[in-house]
Amino acid sequence: MNLASLDEALKTFSTKHTLVSPQRECTVSETQQAECLLFTSAPIGVACEFVDAVPTFEMQEAKYLWVITATAVPFGKEVRESAKLKHSNLTGGGLAYCGGEVWFADESSLYLNGGSGRYPCEDDEEMLSNVKSFYMDIGYRVAVPPIDEGLGTRPRVFKSAAMVEWEAK
Repeated sequence: MNLASLDEALKTFSTKHTLVSPQRECTVSETQQAECLLFTSAPIGVACEFVDAVPTFEMQEAKYLWVITATAVPFGKEVRESAKLKHSNLTGGGLAYCGGEVWFADESSLYLNGGSGRYPCEDDEEMLSNVKSFYMDIGYRVAVPPIDEGLGTRPRVFKSAAMVEWEAK
């Protein structure tokens, strides 16, 4: 079932989670609101850099940061000419439900994780599941790295293309 709007998806997400302050202390520059883009619904409709392979740690230049706040889902390229973007720059140091990293496979397909030092959700399976559902509700196909049984945790990137499982509604 696709929800009709971002507002409806945010409302559904907010009934399951609580807004939190940044989990780590932020410097003054890390709380300055950065210019960012906003997720609306798929296709994204803004110029984003697409990756043509499964994201790896070496693909930092194509990585975006995202957060879900009470009223919007801002995102931006992490690596910038001026300074490296932090999740707290997307919120101005304010409240958010969670955040992570995203790579765009195309206009409607996201490689996603919950890796944020300020608004983490990578170790909260229920939250991460709801994040996947949120993005699928607004029309995206989503792939999240699976739990690495050897490590007992979820890595931030995929080890191989065989690990990618696209989910969509």
